[in-house]
Amino acid sequence: MVDVLDFNVLFPFLIISASVMGLALMPTTLVAIITGFLFGWEAFPILAVAYLFATAIGYLLGKRLDHNSLEILLEKYPKARQVIAEKQDQVSQLIFFVRISPIIPFALSNLLFALLRADLKKVIWVGFLGMLPRTLLAFTTGIMAKSMLEAFREGNNLYQMLIFFALLLLSIWGITKVVLNFVKASK
Repeated sequence: MVDVLDFNVLFPFLIISASVMGLALMPTTLVAIITGFLFGWEAFPILAVAYLFATAIGYLLGKRLDHNSLEILLEKYPKARQVIAEKQDQVSQLIFFVRISPIIPFALSNLLFALLRADLKKVIWVGFLGMLPRTLLAFTTGIMAKSMLEAFREGNNLYQMLIFFALLLLSIWGITKVVLNFVKASK
């Protein structure tokens, strides 16, 4: 296992992960899964700090956009427009629920908050609390994937592997169906 607490690993990891998330080069969920897989629990605090920096990067880039960009951004998301109209006076709630939502991508939400002129401190801290459950789930998934990979390497039981992959495919099918129904219902 790589020692993520080594400064020669920690600093580049922090900069790279904050940059790829903040510049929308990679989804935050994927970064969390990869981090959990490669580094384990000791990297979670570093990932959390990278997430905070990524929020600031995305928000500050969004501040450079024209305010009319908000209308263009929301054209394809009528439900998001409705939620924003309802919660515009309750910015903290808006930030929290947009961040916890699996439907609105991290990068899009950063632009949205910047265009709404939300306070950066609120976006960072309330957004972090909203994103924390998804991040923990993704991070734990990465750790579990590594554990399962190690278990498969140690065992030679073909029967166990077949059952595992059958259940995995069933789970993916079920989750996909739920997400597609949710998306269809939200339109």
